[in-house]
Amino acid sequence: MFDYYTFVDDGNAVRTELDLSLIEEAPQDERGWLAWLFVKIKSPDDMQWCSEHECEILLTIQQRLSKRIEEKLNGVMVGVRMQEGWQEFYFYLPTAKKFENSAAEVMRSFEGYAYDTGTAKDFKWDKYRRELYPDAMMAQQIDSRYIINELEEEGDDLNVERNVEHYLFFQTLAQAERTAESLGESGFTLKETVEQDDTYAYGIVMTKIHAVNEETLMQETLGLFQAAAKEHGVYEGWSTVLST
Repeated sequence: MFDYYTFVDDGNAVRTELDLSLIEEAPQDERGWLAWLFVKIKSPDDMQWCSEHECEILLTIQQRLSKRIEEKLNGVMVGVRMQEGWQEFYFYLPTAKKFENSAAEVMRSFEGYAYDTGTAKDFKWDKYRRELYPDAMMAQQIDSRYIINELEEEGDDLNVERNVEHYLFFQTLAQAERTAESLGESGFTLKETVEQDDTYAYGIVMTKIHAVNEETLMQETLGLFQAAAKEHGVYEGWSTVLST
Protein backbone atom coordinates (compact mmCIF):
# COMPACT_ATOMS: atom_id res chain seq x y z
CA MET A 1 0.00 0.00 0.00
CA PHE A 2 1.56 3.28 -1.14
CA ASP A 3 0.98 6.46 0.84
CA TYR A 4 2.82 9.73 1.13
CA TYR A 5 4.05 12.30 3.62
CA THR A 6 5.79 15.65 3.32
CA PHE A 7 8.31 17.58 5.39
CA VAL A 8 10.88 20.34 5.11
CA ASP A 9 14.57 19.45 5.33
CA ASP A 10 17.03 22.34 5.65
CA GLY A 11 14.63 24.64 3.83
CA ASN A 12 13.81 22.14 1.07
CA ALA A 13 10.31 20.71 0.65
CA VAL A 14 10.37 16.90 0.44
CA ARG A 15 7.54 14.59 -0.63
CA THR A 16 7.94 10.84 -0.07
CA GLU A 17 5.59 8.18 -1.43
CA LEU A 18 6.24 4.74 0.02
CA ASP A 19 4.95 1.18 0.08
CA LEU A 20 4.32 1.07 3.82
CA SER A 21 3.33 -2.60 3.85
CA LEU A 22 6.89 -3.70 3.08
CA ILE A 23 8.01 -2.81 6.60
CA GLU A 24 6.45 -6.08 7.76
CA GLU A 25 8.90 -8.12 5.69
CA ALA A 26 11.93 -5.83 5.49
CA PRO A 27 14.62 -6.74 4.87
CA GLN A 28 13.91 -9.32 2.19
CA ASP A 29 16.89 -11.67 2.15
CA GLU A 30 16.52 -12.38 -1.55
CA ARG A 31 16.69 -8.68 -2.49
CA GLY A 32 19.83 -7.18 -0.99
CA TRP A 33 20.67 -4.57 -3.61
CA LEU A 34 19.33 -1.02 -3.54
CA ALA A 35 18.89 0.61 -6.95
CA TRP A 36 17.72 4.09 -7.87
CA LEU A 37 16.78 6.26 -10.80
CA PHE A 38 16.85 10.05 -10.35
CA VAL A 39 15.01 12.10 -13.00
CA LYS A 40 15.50 15.87 -13.29
CA ILE A 41 12.19 17.76 -13.30
CA LYS A 42 12.11 20.07 -16.33
CA SER A 43 9.79 22.78 -14.98
CA PRO A 44 9.68 22.62 -11.18
CA ASP A 45 7.26 24.80 -9.23
CA ASP A 46 8.14 27.07 -6.31
CA MET A 47 8.59 24.03 -4.05
CA GLN A 48 10.86 22.42 -6.65
CA TRP A 49 8.21 19.77 -7.27
CA CYS A 50 6.62 18.77 -10.57
CA SER A 51 3.58 20.47 -12.08
CA GLU A 52 0.40 18.45 -12.59
CA HIS A 53 1.26 17.83 -16.25
CA GLU A 54 4.85 16.83 -15.58
CA CYS A 55 3.82 14.66 -12.63
CA GLU A 56 1.78 12.60 -15.09
CA ILE A 57 4.89 12.08 -17.23
CA LEU A 58 6.95 11.08 -14.20
CA LEU A 59 4.20 8.69 -13.12
CA THR A 60 4.40 7.02 -16.53
CA ILE A 61 8.16 6.61 -16.09
CA GLN A 62 7.53 5.10 -12.66
CA GLN A 63 4.93 2.65 -13.94
CA ARG A 64 7.01 1.48 -16.89
CA LEU A 65 10.21 1.04 -14.93
CA SER A 66 8.47 -0.61 -11.99
CA LYS A 67 6.79 -3.13 -14.29
CA ARG A 68 10.07 -3.89 -16.04
CA ILE A 69 11.97 -4.31 -12.77
CA GLU A 70 9.33 -6.67 -11.37
CA GLU A 71 8.97 -8.79 -14.51
CA LYS A 72 12.55 -8.87 -15.78
CA LEU A 73 14.72 -8.47 -12.68
CA ASN A 74 12.54 -9.90 -9.89
CA GLY A 75 12.81 -6.59 -8.07
CA VAL A 76 10.38 -4.52 -6.05
CA MET A 77 9.73 -0.80 -6.04
CA VAL A 78 9.69 0.60 -2.50
CA GLY A 79 9.24 4.33 -2.87
CA VAL A 80 9.51 7.66 -4.63
CA ARG A 81 10.93 10.88 -3.23
CA MET A 82 10.66 14.36 -4.75
CA GLN A 83 13.02 17.11 -3.64
CA GLU A 84 15.21 19.91 -4.99
CA GLY A 85 13.93 19.53 -8.54
CA TRP A 86 14.44 15.76 -8.79
CA GLN A 87 12.15 12.74 -8.72
CA GLU A 88 13.88 9.77 -7.08
CA PHE A 89 12.72 6.18 -7.65
CA TYR A 90 13.96 3.42 -5.31
CA PHE A 91 14.01 -0.36 -5.81
CA TYR A 92 15.42 -3.48 -4.16
CA LEU A 93 16.80 -6.26 -6.38
CA PRO A 94 18.48 -9.67 -6.09
CA THR A 95 21.44 -8.31 -8.07
CA ALA A 96 22.61 -4.99 -9.49
CA LYS A 97 23.13 -6.51 -12.93
CA LYS A 98 21.01 -5.10 -15.75
CA PHE A 99 19.35 -2.38 -13.67
CA GLU A 100 21.11 0.53 -15.35
CA ASN A 101 20.39 -0.94 -18.79
CA SER A 102 16.73 -1.40 -17.87
CA ALA A 103 16.46 2.19 -16.65
CA ALA A 104 18.17 3.47 -19.80
CA GLU A 105 15.76 1.55 -22.03
CA VAL A 106 12.76 3.09 -20.25
CA MET A 107 14.21 6.60 -20.40
CA ARG A 108 14.77 6.41 -24.16
CA SER A 109 11.05 7.08 -24.56
CA PHE A 110 11.34 10.33 -22.59
CA GLU A 111 13.61 12.49 -24.69
CA GLY A 112 15.09 15.55 -23.05
CA TYR A 113 14.97 14.26 -19.48
CA ALA A 114 18.27 14.25 -17.63
CA TYR A 115 18.65 11.32 -15.26
CA ASP A 116 21.09 9.40 -13.11
CA THR A 117 21.16 5.81 -11.88
CA GLY A 118 23.03 3.88 -9.24
CA THR A 119 23.14 0.74 -7.12
CA ALA A 120 24.53 -0.21 -3.72
CA LYS A 121 24.50 -3.18 -1.38
CA ASP A 122 21.87 -2.70 1.31
CA PHE A 123 21.13 -6.11 2.78
CA LYS A 124 19.52 -4.58 5.88
CA TRP A 125 17.28 -2.28 3.81
CA ASP A 126 18.58 0.71 5.73
CA LYS A 127 17.53 3.14 3.02
CA TYR A 128 13.93 1.97 3.28
CA ARG A 129 13.70 1.41 7.03
CA ARG A 130 15.80 4.30 8.34
CA GLU A 131 15.49 7.05 5.74
CA LEU A 132 12.36 6.60 3.64
CA TYR A 133 10.00 5.05 6.18
CA PRO A 134 8.07 7.72 8.13
CA ASP A 135 8.89 8.49 11.74
CA ALA A 136 6.10 8.85 14.30
CA MET A 137 5.30 12.43 13.31
CA MET A 138 5.15 11.66 9.61
CA ALA A 139 3.06 8.54 10.30
CA GLN A 140 0.61 10.76 12.16
CA GLN A 141 0.41 12.99 9.10
CA ILE A 142 -0.66 9.94 7.08
CA ASP A 143 -3.20 8.88 9.72
CA SER A 144 -4.61 12.41 9.81
CA ARG A 145 -5.14 12.31 6.07
CA TYR A 146 -7.30 9.19 6.41
CA ILE A 147 -9.55 10.99 8.90
CA ILE A 148 -9.64 14.10 6.72
CA ASN A 149 -10.68 12.01 3.71
CA GLU A 150 -13.51 10.46 5.71
CA LEU A 151 -14.72 13.90 6.79
CA GLU A 152 -14.59 15.17 3.21
CA GLU A 153 -16.59 12.17 2.00
CA GLU A 154 -19.30 13.24 4.45
CA GLY A 155 -19.29 16.73 2.95
CA ASP A 156 -17.56 18.37 5.91
CA ASP A 157 -15.96 21.81 5.57
CA LEU A 158 -12.47 21.27 7.00
CA ASN A 159 -11.93 25.00 7.51
CA VAL A 160 -14.77 25.25 10.04
CA GLU A 161 -13.40 25.34 13.56
CA ARG A 162 -14.76 22.71 15.92
CA ASN A 163 -13.81 20.89 19.11
CA VAL A 164 -10.96 18.44 18.48
CA GLU A 165 -9.70 15.85 20.95
CA HIS A 166 -5.99 14.96 21.11
CA TYR A 167 -4.54 11.93 22.90
CA LEU A 168 -1.16 11.80 24.66
CA PHE A 169 0.31 9.02 26.82
CA PHE A 170 3.16 8.90 29.34
CA GLN A 171 5.04 6.47 31.55
CA THR A 172 4.24 8.30 34.79
CA LEU A 173 1.30 10.28 36.11
CA ALA A 174 3.58 13.21 36.92
CA GLN A 175 4.67 13.46 33.27
CA ALA A 176 1.05 13.48 32.13
CA GLU A 177 0.09 16.15 34.65
CA ARG A 178 3.00 18.43 33.73
CA THR A 179 2.15 18.17 30.04
CA ALA A 180 -1.53 18.90 30.64
CA GLU A 181 -0.59 22.00 32.60
CA SER A 182 1.85 23.14 29.91
CA LEU A 183 -0.65 22.62 27.09
CA GLY A 184 -3.26 24.51 29.08
CA GLU A 185 -1.11 27.59 28.61
CA SER A 186 -1.29 27.04 24.82
CA GLY A 187 -5.07 27.04 24.56
CA PHE A 188 -5.78 23.36 25.25
CA THR A 189 -8.24 22.10 27.85
CA LEU A 190 -7.85 18.87 29.79
CA LYS A 191 -10.99 16.81 29.19
CA GLU A 192 -10.03 13.69 31.12
CA THR A 193 -7.22 11.40 32.22
CA VAL A 194 -7.11 7.71 31.33
CA GLU A 195 -5.07 4.69 32.34
CA GLN A 196 -4.16 1.61 30.33
CA ASP A 197 -2.13 -1.56 30.81
CA ASP A 198 0.88 -0.46 28.80
CA THR A 199 4.36 1.01 29.17
CA TYR A 200 2.75 4.38 28.49
CA ALA A 201 0.03 3.83 31.05
CA TYR A 202 -1.08 7.39 31.80
CA GLY A 203 -3.04 9.26 29.19
CA ILE A 204 -4.55 12.70 28.87
CA VAL A 205 -7.28 13.82 26.50
CA MET A 206 -6.73 17.45 25.54
CA THR A 207 -9.28 19.46 23.58
CA LYS A 208 -8.98 22.59 21.50
CA ILE A 209 -11.20 24.41 19.02
CA HIS A 210 -9.54 24.61 15.61
CA ALA A 211 -10.00 23.74 11.94
CA VAL A 212 -9.07 20.29 10.65
CA ASN A 213 -7.54 21.11 7.30
CA GLU A 214 -4.15 19.53 6.72
CA GLU A 215 -2.12 22.71 7.29
CA THR A 216 -3.76 23.47 10.65
CA LEU A 217 -3.43 19.90 11.83
CA MET A 218 0.26 19.80 10.96
CA GLN A 219 0.82 22.91 13.06
CA GLU A 220 -1.20 21.66 16.02
CA THR A 221 0.17 18.12 16.05
CA LEU A 222 3.76 19.34 15.76
CA GLY A 223 3.35 21.23 19.02
CA LEU A 224 1.72 18.21 20.66
CA PHE A 225 4.50 15.87 19.52
CA GLN A 226 7.06 18.24 20.98
CA ALA A 227 5.14 18.58 24.25
CA ALA A 228 4.86 14.79 24.60
CA ALA A 229 8.52 14.22 23.72
CA LYS A 230 9.62 16.75 26.34
CA GLU A 231 8.18 14.44 29.00
CA HIS A 232 9.26 11.23 27.20
CA GLY A 233 5.69 10.53 26.15
CA VAL A 234 3.92 9.80 22.87
CA TYR A 235 1.22 11.55 20.87
CA GLU A 236 -1.40 9.06 19.68
CA GLY A 237 -3.60 11.12 17.36
CA TRP A 238 -6.86 13.05 17.31
CA SER A 239 -10.58 12.77 16.66
CA THR A 240 -13.49 15.10 16.05
CA VAL A 241 -17.07 15.29 14.81
CA LEU A 242 -18.61 16.73 11.65
CA SER A 243 -18.92 20.50 11.65
CA THR A 244 -22.52 20.34 10.43
